[in-house]
Amino acid sequence: MKRRAIGSIAFLAALSLGVVVTIGVIKGINLIAYADRFDPRIMQPIEVPELRPASTSFDVPPIFDPTIDYPKTLPVKLLFPGEFHSDEVPYRSGERWLGLFREQGNTTLKWTTIDVKPIREPDLMDTEVSVRDSKTAIFLLRGASGLKPGKIDTLFDAEDHPEFTIDDCSDPRSSFRIRGSFWRLCIENSYGNGFPSKDSSLLLKAPGTDPVVLTAVPNGCNDCSWKILWVGDLDRDSSPDFLIDVTSHYNSYVPTLFLSSKNYAVFASFHGVGC
Repeated sequence: MKRRAIGSIAFLAALSLGVVVTIGVIKGINLIAYADRFDPRIMQPIEVPELRPASTSFDVPPIFDPTIDYPKTLPVKLLFPGEFHSDEVPYRSGERWLGLFREQGNTTLKWTTIDVKPIREPDLMDTEVSVRDSKTAIFLLRGASGLKPGKIDTLFDAEDHPEFTIDDCSDPRSSFRIRGSFWRLCIENSYGNGFPSKDSSLLLKAPGTDPVVLTAVPNGCNDCSWKILWVGDLDRDSSPDFLIDVTSHYNSYVPTLFLSSKNYAVFASFHGVGC
């Protein structure tokens, strides 16, 4: 009986050690994606299996076409509070816009009035855009008749996570869970460096679907970087919408809103330059 007890204890100890070693190996080879840069209440880390490289063929054009002047051609206009060149903000004080605002831990879509004023002693920028009734606007929209005022679920706000970057598609951190569903947003190229270098594409993969190419730089870009600015359910269809800066030059910024209810077509876009 004593031998059996000792044998059982030894077996359980070996089993426990095996579990610890197995978990250590899994963590060591980066099979667990840590999404601590997202709001843990909504976007949660998951165990990521080995992922096959996504197709980066440019036979199918990206959703965002850099040759199109979206701010001029799209009926929906996108705007932000801040300082700009006057030709980037051809709007007037007193106009009514639909704004997404941070309010006491929530985000709310509501109507507001903008002011567009010249800067008295301009340096690089000569025009300032502001909102009369609040200083917490994330972005502003005009012509978005399909969107209704009210509370909006925000899943990610770059103001809360300024260090966040979009990872390479081979990096487990490009995978995350939103409301229980598995999503990927990542940069795909042959270098595996997480930068939009030559032949790079920005891929978005919704659960159970093939990846879509949001934008691409087949010839590379001038020291550019793609950044997530905001993620949330703007159109209330229970799928995330993405506001991403898809610039192809270090001295410009092109925040673009991809709406899930439009199959992630470009819903609105803004283009500005630094100097």
